[in-house]
Amino acid sequence: MTEIWRLQKPELPMLLLGFLLGMHAGAVLSIFPMLLGQALQYYFDDNSSRMKREVGSLCLALVGLGFGSIISMTGQQGFCGWAGTKLTELVRGLLFRSILGQEPGWFDLDENSMGALVMRLSVDCISFRSILGDRYSVLLMGLSSAVVGLVVSFSFNWRLTLVAIAVTPFTLGASYLSLLVNVGPKLDNAAYARASNVAAGAVAAVRTVASLSAQERMVGAFDRALAEPRRKSVRRSQVMGVLLGLSQGAMYGAYTLTLWFGAYLMDRGLSSFGDVFKIFLILVLSSFSVGQLAGLAPDTSNAAGSIAVVSTIIHRRPLIDGGRRKGRKVDGSKALDIEFRSVKGGSTVALVGGSGSGKSTVVWLVQRFYDADSGRVLVGGVDVRELDLKWLRRQCALVGQEPALFAGSIRENIAFGDPNASWAEVEAAAKDAYIHKFISGLPQGYETQVGESGVQLSGGQKQRIAIARAILKRSRILLLDEASSALDLESEKHVQEALWRVSEHATSIIVTHRLSTVRAANRIAVVQDGAVVELGTHDSLLALQRDGLYAAMVQAEMEAHALAQGVVWRLNPKTNKV
Repeated sequence: MTEIWRLQKPELPMLLLGFLLGMHAGAVLSIFPMLLGQALQYYFDDNSSRMKREVGSLCLALVGLGFGSIISMTGQQGFCGWAGTKLTELVRGLLFRSILGQEPGWFDLDENSMGALVMRLSVDCISFRSILGDRYSVLLMGLSSAVVGLVVSFSFNWRLTLVAIAVTPFTLGASYLSLLVNVGPKLDNAAYARASNVAAGAVAAVRTVASLSAQERMVGAFDRALAEPRRKSVRRSQVMGVLLGLSQGAMYGAYTLTLWFGAYLMDRGLSSFGDVFKIFLILVLSSFSVGQLAGLAPDTSNAAGSIAVVSTIIHRRPLIDGGRRKGRKVDGSKALDIEFRSVKGGSTVALVGGSGSGKSTVVWLVQRFYDADSGRVLVGGVDVRELDLKWLRRQCALVGQEPALFAGSIRENIAFGDPNASWAEVEAAAKDAYIHKFISGLPQGYETQVGESGVQLSGGQKQRIAIARAILKRSRILLLDEASSALDLESEKHVQEALWRVSEHATSIIVTHRLSTVRAANRIAVVQDGAVVELGTHDSLLALQRDGLYAAMVQAEMEAHALAQGVVWRLNPKTNKV
């Protein structure tokens, strides 16, 4: 709670003003039934002219009470809602900033999946508001109503008031449970995290789901994820049904006891008819109103857990932290050496091998998405763990097999490579990536919206935009992870020429299955089971490793290509020619 009050401090005056107005609104809940009881007493007056005069005055008082209620309730909801909204906005901002600052390995955990994190941002952050502004405003309204009601009731008859106090828990509980049944039971949002993950995954890959005709299987998985929450909901509804029946019976019993004791006091001359009904109406209407308020208040039973999870993420220090500690930087503008042992600055190294052999891991280690369990990765002769993380990643341009595009225009996505780039530079990068002609042919050109994650574009188009972004960045380290896998041969030819021009001023690491794209690399490393088993140039690997993995891969690729053309080609191991 201390942290929540600290976060709410800038809006604290508005919040307190909302609390004060809420207390005034709560007082109205008890004054209103008192005036109704007074009106009932006037109706039994034998003097019609006096009754008319008194009722008219009472009507004016009710109108004034109504205006006061409008002002106080509007102010309470407005000020408390505004303060709560600002608090929720602040917490969401802190949480989102913290999520983006975590190391990539943190997202591999199940509890940090996309669906779970979306739940944290969209639902759990509201708990900060509900446990402070919403909760306390309702509590203060109820407390104010109870205090005013008690004071007024004691002024009429203290004996009957004591009985009314004794039965109030039954009347409050009945009103509260009645509203809960009407609006439905509130369950722990965390129970739906797994279902959210299933739904998020299905929606994100909706085309794949459709192509596999897997709709029913996804629906089945979604239903299974909801089975436990559904079982709890049914059980809770049954329990609440029994409690509601018992509470309603107890409430009517409380009303009966109050009226009976009031009649007893009237019979003994210890109270009047008007006083009895004023106290009774205060009991009935105030209890009902306060019970309704309590039921409408947000369910904070699970808020503590949600707040704890959100706070843990906000205060979590990433294992790979690039924001709090300033590391070293390597001066100069020349290409940087990368040493696994070893990649010289300005050279191009290609990594080839089977899937899962560890090629992409090398790319991740260079950018320090992960830290090596043993050994060191050096950039510019400095261990990457000693470098300023943001500086290191600014030196790297990455193009992956599934490039990430952001909702926005094509121009904005290319300009992510250099936010300060001119229009001409953006266009030049697009031309180098062999995408300018396609963009220019669109109705909105470079202002065309790509949609969420680039859904409006094909895989090859997204890859070329990502390549244009990397070209525009003009980084000292170029990382290509299957960067041309979605391109046709004609596009790949032009794009490869552009990438080779860029790589002349950068250290390049290329991960690919297409061996035709790595022939001109300075060094080719064949990776198997996380280790480099062959290393050399294209010609040297074919000459020295005739029975090696690289030679076998070249042979298989040539045969696959020839088979597609209807011709069988074979590599002569003696001459290294087909």
